[in-house]
Amino acid sequence: MGLLKDLINIYKYKSVRVCAETFAYLLREKYGLFLEGKIVVPLPTISKHIRERGFDHMAFLAKRIAYVCGGK
Repeated sequence: MGLLKDLINIYKYKSVRVCAETFAYLLREKYGLFLEGKIVVPLPTISKHIRERGFDHMAFLAKRIAYVCGGK
């Protein structure tokens, strides 16, 4: 679990966007059939955190998951 925790922290706090791709593929491996064709909606991120990170990390992740899993 340490590696996954580190990956999440790198994504959230260092804004390394390629981590979202890794999460999307991990989720597809685990929940691919369930997510197939589903609409993926991100949890809202407060404006302060979007400004700090330079992007909305949850919206970006939701788009990657939807793309990888064939959703919308």
